[in-house]
Amino acid sequence: MTYDGIDGSDGPGGSDSSGGSDGIEWRLAEVAAGRADRDAVDRWAGRMLLDDERRWDETSLWALNLLYGIDLRHGPGEPYPYLHDEEQVGEWLAEYRRRRAQG
Repeated sequence: MTYDGIDGSDGPGGSDSSGGSDGIEWRLAEVAAGRADRDAVDRWAGRMLLDDERRWDETSLWALNLLYGIDLRHGPGEPYPYLHDEEQVGEWLAEYRRRRAQG
């Protein structure tokens, strides 16, 4: 199932007014599982990064910068449509969780 409303109210931290680490982790997991609308995740991450009212810790900023651009595609004729496949995003998710656990 694809979550077209991933930047809406679906899931933890799903609304625009609620970002935070839960929203970041949820989006990484959804992309890694192939269930996310990558364009929506990219737009959400861009809004979070550009919001002057928010202050992000280093780990969240690292992950948001990965998500902002998650919809980048390979050139024509490439076997996989996206520059970063689900396996790579899964590795980012594991690293994000590791960093969060370390505090």
